[in-house]
Amino acid sequence: MAVMDEFREEREQIKTASARVKWQYFKDYYLFWVLGGLFLAVVMGAFIFSVLRQKETVFYAALINLSPLESAETEVTEAFAETCLEDPGHEQIVLDTSIQLIAHGGEGTAPEGTDQPDVTDIMRYSYEEEEKLTLLVMTGGIDVIVTGQDVYEQFVPAGWFMDLTPILGQETVRELEAADRLLYAEGVPVGVRLDGASLLDDHYVYIGEGSPALYAGVVTGSQHTAASAAFMDFLRK
Repeated sequence: MAVMDEFREEREQIKTASARVKWQYFKDYYLFWVLGGLFLAVVMGAFIFSVLRQKETVFYAALINLSPLESAETEVTEAFAETCLEDPGHEQIVLDTSIQLIAHGGEGTAPEGTDQPDVTDIMRYSYEEEEKLTLLVMTGGIDVIVTGQDVYEQFVPAGWFMDLTPILGQETVRELEAADRLLYAEGVPVGVRLDGASLLDDHYVYIGEGSPALYAGVVTGSQHTAASAAFMDFLRK
């Protein structure tokens, strides 16, 4: 009881004390907790805001060995997003050009300023990128792969690509077959050759070995096959 009486007496004294004494009392007993509470509120507010602003990826394509020019963002990524996204404020598409691979058995390209490639570095870099790509495929995090035929064909035997017939439709597949633009695996169309795709030719530079034909296919496990079909159609026009 003595402690409580002392506390009440102190509170009564503060009520009639000067502003300077009140401020000192506030700093001694409350300032730390008020600042801590404000900091926690700011952190929680920032976290909630970031979660609310986070966009859902509704389409993911890997453009392997394709280096984008400045125009690619507006002429390809933004242009396709306009046709694909139903809610741009909460949805996004990703056209990933960060993955660079060399075909198995290839020698790569010489690093800038050197006469010969550092084969060890090239193979290590390519292996790490292939691991990243494999993880995306295994987790269903990727919808479409676009790359040169030499790289594309090395993934076909692993069953990475879906039958394009139910995705593109029989009529489209027949048209592509008549134009000899399909890549088959065990009688199933798994890739479309993108000859004359101006969107790729005008806004990307292929940095793989030579100048192979470019192919696109829908990855097994894709969760967005309608968007994948739309993207492949978008590239062919």
